[in-house]
Amino acid sequence: MTGQWDLATWELDPKAVRDMTYQTRRVFEWAQQVLAKCGLTFEDVVSTTTFLRSMKDLEVVIRITSEFIPAGDVTSTAVAGLDFVGAGELEINFVALFPDGR
Repeated sequence: MTGQWDLATWELDPKAVRDMTYQTRRVFEWAQQVLAKCGLTFEDVVSTTTFLRSMKDLEVVIRITSEFIPAGDVTSTAVAGLDFVGAGELEINFVALFPDGR
């Protein structure tokens, strides 16, 4: 999931360009909506993998992650990469488990 797109229009969100805080928050807001549609919350997330253009931005991701997953009991991996599609500065993949084992 990236934070560069307006998911209502699938256009580049101009507020996201070069704004790591905005993009990260959008990723978590969109993920929260997807989880809710599945009957899940961030408490059901067990793992995240974050791809960043620059590891200098990891502090922003950690700060915003702690807002959405305050317990911090999630396995997390961060990887720096150079070639991203579009204006995105990051991509975060979430793995969540259904509590009943489905």
